[in-house]
Amino acid sequence: MPLLGANELREKLSTYKQAAPAALGAALYEEAVDIVGAADEDVPYEFGHLRRSHFVELPRDAGSGPEVEFGYGAGYGLYVHEVPANHPKGGKDHWLRDAVNSTASGRAERLAARTAAHLEAGEGFEAASGVPVERPDPKEAVEAERADRERARRRSRAAAIRAQNSARGRLR
Repeated sequence: MPLLGANELREKLSTYKQAAPAALGAALYEEAVDIVGAADEDVPYEFGHLRRSHFVELPRDAGSGPEVEFGYGAGYGLYVHEVPANHPKGGKDHWLRDAVNSTASGRAERLAARTAAHLEAGEGFEAASGVPVERPDPKEAVEAERADRERARRRSRAAAIRAQNSARGRLR
């Protein structure tokens, strides 16, 4: 007994086979954005440079399928991530590892559902990604950090002058 619609089934399977890597790449990208979003809540904050340095790379073919790289681009980020310390303005060490672990539950199901949704919609990464979050330019990151330090120095100096003037007012 011949299968009715066999040609349509072959065409659909062929389309899925070609579109699956792009759909999986889009799903991986969305998952990475969710992880970085969760991690940003716990990033230690002093001037904001470390938090601003987060990135999620566009999916690329790794030979065995798509992969997405994500993390933080600040040069000192690894040290802050790995070394337990008191962060008086908030945040904690191991923020990225903890975000990856806290979102692990149900990850396979979310990836499968997102991939299937992209396949059904017939869209690959380009249509599903929205605005990509890319690695910051190192020069811009250094300039931003320098500007943050300068603003902090000026605030500190202004506070010292106010305290000095206040003390002078009390002495008279």
